Amino acid sequence: MKFSIIIPSYNQDRYIARTFENIKELKERALKENILIEVLLFDNCSNEMVQNSIKKYESVFDYIEIKKDDGQYDAINRGIAKSYRKLLVMA
Repeated sequence: MKFSIIIPSYNQDRYIARTFENIKELKERALKENILIEVLLFDNCSNEMVQNSIKKYESVFDYIEIKKDDGQYDAINRGIAKSYRKLLVMA
């Protein structure tokens, strides 16, 4: 079983490190149950604090994209498209 988690990010330095830590723990627990979780991060060129958190937790992510976007819905849609393309390749 495989799940994709798409994280749109923009200047949420107050919460983002805790989110990344929770995702890390979730991936570790899921792996013990033979559940694969891919994590795709789409960051809209956030501030330095967020960029530092991304670097710190870089190993948690299966895909990182840092570039200007048109908001969280744009990031989520790109994440769905990226995950779907991976699914098609695997099939």
